[in-house]
Amino acid sequence: DRNQSVEIGGTMQGYSWTLNGRTWGDHQPIAVRKGERVELTLRNASMMGHPMHLHGHHFQVVAIDGRRFAGAARDTVWL
Repeated sequence: DRNQSVEIGGTMQGYSWTLNGRTWGDHQPIAVRKGERVELTLRNASMMGHPMHLHGHHFQVVAIDGRRFAGAARDTVWL
Protein backbone atom coordinates (compact mmCIF):
# COMPACT_ATOMS: atom_id res chain seq x y z
CA ASP A 1 0.00 0.00 0.00
CA ARG A 2 2.91 2.37 0.74
CA ASN A 3 6.66 2.59 1.30
CA GLN A 4 8.39 4.07 4.36
CA SER A 5 12.16 4.70 4.54
CA VAL A 6 13.94 4.03 7.84
CA GLU A 7 17.60 4.87 8.46
CA ILE A 8 19.34 3.09 11.31
CA GLY A 9 22.07 5.10 12.98
CA GLY A 10 24.07 4.82 16.12
CA THR A 11 27.43 4.87 17.76
CA MET A 12 29.64 2.16 19.15
CA GLN A 13 30.21 4.27 22.27
CA GLY A 14 27.30 3.53 24.57
CA TYR A 15 25.51 1.54 21.87
CA SER A 16 23.04 4.34 21.27
CA TRP A 17 20.78 3.42 18.33
CA THR A 18 18.55 5.74 16.32
CA LEU A 19 15.78 5.31 13.77
CA ASN A 20 15.56 8.27 11.40
CA GLY A 21 17.84 10.23 13.74
CA ARG A 22 15.67 9.69 16.85
CA THR A 23 16.36 7.65 19.96
CA TRP A 24 13.73 5.73 21.92
CA GLY A 25 11.54 8.18 23.82
CA ASP A 26 12.00 10.80 21.09
CA HIS A 27 10.89 8.33 18.40
CA GLN A 28 8.15 8.77 15.83
CA PRO A 29 6.01 5.61 15.52
CA ILE A 30 5.03 4.38 12.06
CA ALA A 31 1.24 4.10 12.12
CA VAL A 32 -0.12 1.09 10.23
CA ARG A 33 -3.80 0.30 9.77
CA LYS A 34 -5.05 -3.28 10.16
CA GLY A 35 -4.67 -5.06 6.82
CA GLU A 36 -2.39 -2.38 5.36
CA ARG A 37 0.80 -3.56 3.65
CA VAL A 38 3.76 -1.27 4.35
CA GLU A 39 7.12 -1.78 2.67
CA LEU A 40 9.95 -0.54 4.90
CA THR A 41 13.18 0.39 3.15
CA LEU A 42 15.80 -0.08 5.88
CA ARG A 43 19.27 1.43 5.53
CA ASN A 44 21.95 0.85 8.14
CA ALA A 45 24.07 4.02 8.28
CA SER A 46 25.81 2.99 11.50
CA MET A 47 29.27 1.44 11.85
CA MET A 48 27.85 -1.88 13.11
CA GLY A 49 25.56 -4.61 11.91
CA HIS A 50 22.36 -4.87 13.87
CA PRO A 51 19.47 -7.36 14.02
CA MET A 52 16.11 -5.71 13.35
CA HIS A 53 12.66 -7.01 14.21
CA LEU A 54 9.13 -5.69 14.50
CA HIS A 55 7.75 -6.58 17.90
CA GLY A 56 4.83 -8.98 17.55
CA HIS A 57 5.02 -9.17 13.76
CA HIS A 58 6.46 -11.30 11.01
CA PHE A 59 7.61 -9.75 7.74
CA GLN A 60 8.90 -10.65 4.29
CA VAL A 61 12.23 -9.44 2.93
CA VAL A 62 11.45 -8.46 -0.68
CA ALA A 63 14.77 -6.92 -1.80
CA ILE A 64 18.42 -6.59 -0.85
CA ASP A 65 20.48 -3.71 -2.30
CA GLY A 66 17.61 -2.91 -4.67
CA ARG A 67 17.38 -6.44 -6.11
CA ARG A 68 13.82 -7.70 -5.63
CA PHE A 69 12.88 -11.31 -4.88
CA ALA A 70 10.19 -13.31 -3.08
CA GLY A 71 11.70 -13.91 0.35
CA ALA A 72 10.46 -16.08 3.19
CA ALA A 73 8.51 -14.76 6.17
CA ARG A 74 10.72 -14.07 9.18
CA ASP A 75 10.80 -12.21 12.47
CA THR A 76 14.39 -10.84 12.40
CA VAL A 77 16.77 -9.60 9.72
CA TRP A 78 20.46 -8.67 10.07
CA LEU A 79 21.38 -5.24 8.67
